[in-house]
Amino acid sequence: AFVLKEKALKKIFERVPADMPISLVSVVGAFRTGKSFLLDFFLRYLRNTGDKPDLNYEKPPEMGWIEEGGKLEGLNTNKGGFGWKHGTERCTTGIWLWDEYFERVIPGGNGKKCAVFILDTQGMYDSKTGQHLTASIFGLGTLLSSYTVYNLVFQIQENHLQHLALFSEYGRVAVEEAAASTGEDIHPFQKLEFLVRDFRNLELEDDPEDNNLDIIHEQMEEYLQSVLSQKFQKDLKEVRDQIELCYEDVSCYCLPYPGEHVAERKKYDGNVKKIRPIFKFLLSDYCRRVFGEKLAVKTIQGQPVNAMQLFEFVKVYCKLFRESKIFPEAKTLFRATQEANIAGAIARAMSYYKKEMDKRAGPGKQYMKEEKLFKYHKKAVDQALEEFYAATKIGSKEVNKQAEKKLKIEIQDRYKD
Repeated sequence: AFVLKEKALKKIFERVPADMPISLVSVVGAFRTGKSFLLDFFLRYLRNTGDKPDLNYEKPPEMGWIEEGGKLEGLNTNKGGFGWKHGTERCTTGIWLWDEYFERVIPGGNGKKCAVFILDTQGMYDSKTGQHLTASIFGLGTLLSSYTVYNLVFQIQENHLQHLALFSEYGRVAVEEAAASTGEDIHPFQKLEFLVRDFRNLELEDDPEDNNLDIIHEQMEEYLQSVLSQKFQKDLKEVRDQIELCYEDVSCYCLPYPGEHVAERKKYDGNVKKIRPIFKFLLSDYCRRVFGEKLAVKTIQGQPVNAMQLFEFVKVYCKLFRESKIFPEAKTLFRATQEANIAGAIARAMSYYKKEMDKRAGPGKQYMKEEKLFKYHKKAVDQALEEFYAATKIGSKEVNKQAEKKLKIEIQDRYKD
């Protein structure tokens, strides 16, 4: 069952400025397929490439960051990396959020930055985890992420697509409810990327300089389209149609075999010099893609959220999955989303009200007559309500009106204090 370490998570999210949007990149997939190994490289890339995305695709990706710090940290987690190891035993259990965030400039965001978090998830299909918990880990990781990397080995298979169908009914309900309340068609999930490891069908040269990235990217896109276009049978068509409905963007990237020193030798010590150059070349290209061109700010039903707003969603979703004996029904999942959205909107509005009032009547400020204070209070209330309604874009008007009443009571109690 899920046990949320609420105090630890809140402490992490409270470090992020309230006006800074967040981006959450997660890696999901089967156990023992190199997810934590990949995440170690994500951390290394974010630590060693600055806060501005590399968008110059006219030149090959920078690869110097891979050598920074020597051996990969994951074999010794005391050095600051995601733990990974060789063998058949699972390494990651549950869902882990890296407690450090990285500021990155949002592409097309006029210089505005977001806080990037990295999420690791327990591998699916091991012999110790039941089907419900497996589905819940996959589901929770996907619901919370702005960019979900679905880590696969060799190829995209039909069963991989079927697991995505677990969320298709929720996606359908969420789309219908959002359309009914706002008149807009909104994808419930954001970016999904199939990352196919040890892919054998790319036409590659061993020397990175002898490869054309444009051609390689075309091969990857062609492979994805060949998988998604297989709609000859009704059940195959339904799964693929639901995936396209649920996600804003579906893409694919393929990484080649990293070399026998990494994949086949139990004594591999994390030495990056033993990794095939072509693997490091495409890994560098992939990292600049994830944290550059395709970097996505986290949204809920189309609305950007900050760290503390996401915290409310985490609490509600974890409670829902913990109490469900089966995968939560679509309408139940949507109600949970609505509940967390309202809680986050109230917290956002209260934070705004407190900040505005503290500017004029907070600690260290001079005494103010009640009439003047009430004038500032009324203005702050109006602005706080604007903040509230900017964040409540899902659910019925009746539910949002009830939440508005609750907010006004909380503001009035705060004013009296």
